[in-house]
Amino acid sequence: MLHEQHGNGSLSLCSKRFENECLSESFFNVYEMAVVVIVTLLFSFHQIIVSRLSNAVKSYIINRRISPELLRLGAEVKKLKEELTKISPTSEFSAYFKTERLLNKASEAYEAAVAEEKKDQPSEVTIEMAVKVVLQALGLALLHCVSGIYAFCIPSVAFWPLNFLLRFPSLSGADLCDGTEVLHTPVSMFVFIYCTIFTIRIFCF
Repeated sequence: MLHEQHGNGSLSLCSKRFENECLSESFFNVYEMAVVVIVTLLFSFHQIIVSRLSNAVKSYIINRRISPELLRLGAEVKKLKEELTKISPTSEFSAYFKTERLLNKASEAYEAAVAEEKKDQPSEVTIEMAVKVVLQALGLALLHCVSGIYAFCIPSVAFWPLNFLLRFPSLSGADLCDGTEVLHTPVSMFVFIYCTIFTIRIFCF
């Protein structure tokens, strides 16, 4: 997207794919803008998204595959613990000792069942790695979708020799800023929004 000068002197964002259409005049351009924002947020909060999504997937897998026997043993351990708190170890020593022995036996069985259950489930590292791969593949696909959307042009000397990074994720596009005596570099909408979010996170959080 590039700035377009109107007769009343106002500026609006325009897409290189639709050089004669501006953001406010094209629903598809609004869609492009929404995609850019989503992609930028995905990359800006990548670690947080991966962590929370991994935890959600892990919880879903555990809750889905948990065995009835494990649930029964867990309920039995909880019940025996409650019973043990109600028995006095001095005045009701025999009942306390018997309940404690049953609790220890149930706890051992529960721990063994938990260990057996974990063998059949993917590890946390595997889940997190799978989530990262999926999100990175999705991110690359979305970056390709927004690679031709630009915000504005700035003089090429402003960030030389790294000014080409301002076009990311597009590799070309310098010709979009032709027509002036000074060489300019287009700034992609992705870079513009990403830098805005980065600045807000530094100074506001």
